[in-house]
Formats: sequence, C-alpha cells, structure tokens
Amino acid sequence: MIRVGNFRGGLVETLSNVIGWIESHGTTVGLFQWAIVILAAWLLGAFRFLRAILKRPSVEIEPLSSRCVLRNIGKVDEAEDNVQAILLLEVGINNPTADVISVREFTLSVEPIARLRSKHLLKLHPTTIPCRVSQTVGGYTKLLKNWFSNYSDGRSELTISGKIEPREYVSGFLLFIYVGWGSFAPYVKNEKVSVTISARLTTGEKISARSNVIVYRNPLDMEGMVPGILDHAMQRSTWTITRDEKH
Repeated sequence: MIRVGNFRGGLVETLSNVIGWIESHGTTVGLFQWAIVILAAWLLGAFRFLRAILKRPSVEIEPLSSRCVLRNIGKVDEAEDNVQAILLLEVGINNPTADVISVREFTLSVEPIARLRSKHLLKLHPTTIPCRVSQTVGGYTKLLKNWFSNYSDGRSELTISGKIEPREYVSGFLLFIYVGWGSFAPYVKNEKVSVTISARLTTGEKISARSNVIVYRNPLDMEGMVPGILDHAMQRSTWTITRDEKH
C-alpha cells in the first residue's frame, strides 16, 4: 500500500529536480522551445497547403456517359487509311472554393499509337455539336447539358456558360473530332482510348485530368445521342489532322 505522504514527497522532489535542471540548462530549453515553435509553424503551413490543394477546382470526364467512335475514313490529303475518332465527352468541373470561377477554354489530347512521341500530338479544341445531346430511355427522351453552345429551342438552362458558383459542380458535353494515320492513329487498349482533358480558367490556372474512354465500334451508338453527328464529323472544319511523315 502506497502512503499518500510518501507519494506527495516523491512528486515534490521530482518537480524540484526538473525545475533545477531547467534552470541549469537555460540554453538547451530555449532551443527546445524554438524547435517546438518552428515545428508547429511548419505543421500549420503544411496543413494550410494541403487544404488549399484539396480546395482547388478540379476537372473530370464522366466515364459512363462519355464515348468514342472510331472509323476508317480512307484517303485524306494523299494519305491512306485515316482513322477518325469522334469523342463525345461529358466533362465536369468541381468548384469547392468560396469564389466564383469561370472556364475560359477546354483542350483535349488523345494518346496515339506512338506514345513515346506524344509530345508532337496537337491539342484538340472542342468543335460544334450539331444539336443538343439527348438520351432516350423507355421511350422518354431527356435533353442533356452542353458547354457554351446555344440552340434555337431557347432552352438556355441547358447551356453552361463557364461560370461556376462557389461549392458547385456542373457537367456538360463537349465534342472533339480527331483524324490521324500511321503511328498517330489513336491507341486503343482494352477497347478504350486514353485522353487528357484540360480546362483553363480566366485566372490563368490550368486544371487537367486523365481518363479512359470506351470505344463504341458501331457509329450508330453515337448517332442515337446526337442525330446527324456522323455527317457533321465529315466536315473538315471540325477536324484536327496530325500527320506522321515517317509512315
């Protein structure tokens, strides 16, 4: 059984020894205090840095609603066997910040067969979508949102202007059409093509995300969502053509 008196006496003696050690090692204690302050400041800065990263706007491609159709369109500019990629992508922007942000432009890079030479690949800019994207389920057709384009139906609420309110997520469709041949044809792996979407904000900030988009072998899968898109994609004004001169 421990007696209370002995316990109190031992505690007083221990405190006395600690105080004595502190008084005799003032420099060491001072350095230790500064080390604690510096560590606390570093941890606070790291926390603020991580919070700032987590609160940055982000971009993504919706995998379930986005699709790619590949088709051989034959001879173009004296080159045979050109492959056309029609990429209808639902692109979302998340704004977790307390400020309004505005998207200035989107660009897309498609991974080619010659992946080691992908730095030579031109970036694609979105082209016009001939009509509103729609989805039909059970006989009911739903019109879907798109970025920037307005149509004569007057449904302005289906057009995303690029302005995104604080703590809001918005998504809409963009159309990219890519034509290449040889080693610059799109690289297909497991029936998917790898793409990188980038959004440039009016602040100059650039946000990017990489995704794999499902390839649909039947072009009518795309036609069902955007009637007339296959004919529209044959207009050269919608293309970005990349040539591999060695093939």
